[in-house]
Amino acid sequence: MTNIAICGANGKMGKNVYACAEERDDCKVVAGIDLFTKQYADFPIVETPDKLPVKPDVIIDFSNPASLEGLLSYCLSTGTPLVIASTGYSDEQIAAIKNASQQIPLFFTFNMSLGINLLVQLAKKAAAVLGDQFDIEIVEKHHNQKIDAPSGTAIMLANAINETLDNSKHYVYDRHSRRQKREKSEIGMHAIRGGTIVGEHDVIFAGHDEVITLSHSAASKAVFANGAVNAAVFLKDQPAGMYDARIRGKDQLLHALTAQVSNRISFSTGGKAMLTHIGTQTIETDRLILRKFEYSDCDAVFRNWASDEKVQSMYSEPVYSTPEEVKGLLDKYIGGYARDDYYRWAIIDKENGECIGQIAYFLVDSKNHFAEIEYCIGVQFQCRGYATEAAKAVIDFGFRKMNLHKVQICTKTINAASKRVIEKCGLTYEGTLRDFFFMKGHYVGRLYFSILREEYEKRGNL
Repeated sequence: MTNIAICGANGKMGKNVYACAEERDDCKVVAGIDLFTKQYADFPIVETPDKLPVKPDVIIDFSNPASLEGLLSYCLSTGTPLVIASTGYSDEQIAAIKNASQQIPLFFTFNMSLGINLLVQLAKKAAAVLGDQFDIEIVEKHHNQKIDAPSGTAIMLANAINETLDNSKHYVYDRHSRRQKREKSEIGMHAIRGGTIVGEHDVIFAGHDEVITLSHSAASKAVFANGAVNAAVFLKDQPAGMYDARIRGKDQLLHALTAQVSNRISFSTGGKAMLTHIGTQTIETDRLILRKFEYSDCDAVFRNWASDEKVQSMYSEPVYSTPEEVKGLLDKYIGGYARDDYYRWAIIDKENGECIGQIAYFLVDSKNHFAEIEYCIGVQFQCRGYATEAAKAVIDFGFRKMNLHKVQICTKTINAASKRVIEKCGLTYEGTLRDFFFMKGHYVGRLYFSILREEYEKRGNL
């Protein structure tokens, strides 16, 4: 049972949170905080957090930015997890929220709707595919009582898109004062206020002779209350850190329709680095194209490395006897691309279009923001710098696109060539697991190398 206190208990959202909690058997509202202290249910309402008669397991805040200082002070002094569901915070207040998350579990998002968080992921996908070929405009509509504009959700959508595009965009809010053509680097932001509109958001991608619009409309405030209660129940037993809602895959979408907490909701913890899953994206270097595997690669995969015992033994993979067996391997790889936390690239030589190897983040730890790279190159293509070129590109992708904190590569003690590749990529030797493998009658050790995000940044790569 999760005992919840509601900050803003007498507001419309506070009452929606109470109604949502009343319908569940895994949580209970035990207290409220509001300047207006009139009771409407079987829990006390006090003016400030320090007057709470009981310590809740979690506080849900649906009040306003003016309450933040007192809330953070109480939660930090008592170790109480906090779900922040209000908007309109200043940069200084957001910094205070992030600092507090180093000491307490803190769930912070500009919108508690699971549908909106899905919209964010779809907008990021669209931006990654469409790139600079489409102009981007965001239109948000809310009721006539909303104070801040643009909405926090609109800003969240713009920030997510901009991060996907390497922060190459700037935001334009007030176009009537600009007597000039639209710039390609703009994201237009438009706010409409009227009536009792709960909340509507449109992300418009406008290209040449075609327009793509991603939309979300909230029919009631209950969708936000459900998301906040889900977050509170989840947050109760979590360690200190900054959390938000991420929706990944078909299971999570089906789960969102039920509005219940289970392990199919993907709540991501970030601390200083919030992991972002965008799936396998095409990467281009001077001599290589790293892309998703295709069935047309089957013969090249078989010919160049999958049938080669020397390569496969170093890669700890079986030797394939026929192209038909390789097709079964490609079934696994290509099927994995349906997931946005799956990262495996075919390494293509630009000069001849040949698939000469592969590289992957085969181990991804979302909780600890860590991933391990594995790779192989066909023997006839080795000693040309291809492995180093591919590995550097994937490391950059991990830090720049996935927001990893640490990238690791391991190799066998007998693989001197792989050790040189790793060192050329700038990784630091961490240690050796002795006699880790048993190969051809002999024990072989495993070398561990890694690079941290801060080290990568100091080298001017980010």
